[in-house]
Amino acid sequence: MLEAIPSCDREFIEPDGTLNGLTTDTSNHIYWSVNGEAPSNPGNDLYRFDASADPGERLEDLSADPGGNGAEVFGLLGASADGSRAYFVANGDLDGAGVATPGSCETTEPHGALSTLSGECNLYLWQEGIPPQLVARLDTGKEREGDARNWAPSPIGLFGSSSYFAKTASTSADGSVLLFRSQQKLTDYDNEGVPELYRFEVGATPAITCVSCPPGGEAVKSGPSLGSITFPGLQPRDPATVASRNLSSDGGRVFFETTEALSPADTNGQGGCLLIGNAEAARPACLDTYEWEACKAGSPAYSPLTGGCTFLISTGKSEYPSLFADASASGDDVFFFTRDQLVGQDKDELQDVYDARVGGGLASQFPVTQVPCEGAEACHGPAQSPPPESSPGSATFVGPANPVAKHPKPNRHKPKKQKHHKKHKKNNKHGRATTEQGGSR
Repeated sequence: MLEAIPSCDREFIEPDGTLNGLTTDTSNHIYWSVNGEAPSNPGNDLYRFDASADPGERLEDLSADPGGNGAEVFGLLGASADGSRAYFVANGDLDGAGVATPGSCETTEPHGALSTLSGECNLYLWQEGIPPQLVARLDTGKEREGDARNWAPSPIGLFGSSSYFAKTASTSADGSVLLFRSQQKLTDYDNEGVPELYRFEVGATPAITCVSCPPGGEAVKSGPSLGSITFPGLQPRDPATVASRNLSSDGGRVFFETTEALSPADTNGQGGCLLIGNAEAARPACLDTYEWEACKAGSPAYSPLTGGCTFLISTGKSEYPSLFADASASGDDVFFFTRDQLVGQDKDELQDVYDARVGGGLASQFPVTQVPCEGAEACHGPAQSPPPESSPGSATFVGPANPVAKHPKPNRHKPKKQKHHKKHKKNNKHGRATTEQGGSR
């Protein structure tokens, strides 16, 4: 029998115009961009609805243009859990006397389909009580490589898209860190127009770092991806990229895939990198899972170019792609798919999901190494020390004297051969154990 659903208050929100982008936080806030003052104030503004506020104060315009020409908001990248920070893109010059200049983003459709976007727009950080801060200048670019994938997910079959392109931006819980994807050159590293993953941190110097760039500054190749595992027959076709947590809740860890060797241990692409699989499920054979982690400048793996440490999660040796699936909120657990046999219990070559854990894996999956003995003498164990000398028993004995022993006849039988060594060698031959090596983060 189904339980009755508890009663709750329901309220219909009816904003003017057509909504473009929608997100929520955990503090009763809803965000969207809409042209709420058309036609006198052209372009969308970013609004926040506060369900806990008084009825007359629930709707707030977060992107008011000081010039009065409209912010022309194109989308929302994310917001902090408490609603104190939000990231959005707009054409308007919203930072007052700051460095921003009006953008040129435009689209031929109301919802801003990826295939219809063109031009550049400004990425802003909004904070409670502070004018919007310019984070970067983004280029909508091409449908697949363009920066619009940070804020404009395109469901399959809708808005002129034949494939599902997931949203690529995410924020830390407090909103102080933003992870986003851009083909722009936003750091000293020349990415040559190849999309890379960038991390913006409030108050940091520098504020933007390229977390997916080669730590040694090598020439760019293919760039990263954010979860390539697919499940045929499901819609959307890339659900993992929607649900995957690529940024830890504190913003200190980033997870991604790449075919580039960002670690010396990554060698499976040296002889070429063929596609494995059919049609949309095809993936580069040398695709590996990586982690970027915020670390101090004195750390051995620290790179000034990336502003942190880059670590290889998968082996970098597999003949098949290793695909990032998801991570825990803290980033202590990283889940990825691979055909490598990384623990003793994995005896097949099928694709399995592994958990790379901080602190190691399960003891039952790592057999204890048994070193076999070699040779008859090696199987006896260490030599035993002789017992310490003691006083003769007759010196302290009290009682009758020993009886006189009769002399027996000599034993004429031959002594039997000792078989101790042979038996030991036989046991050793059948008792050898093999060792399978596994790894942990």
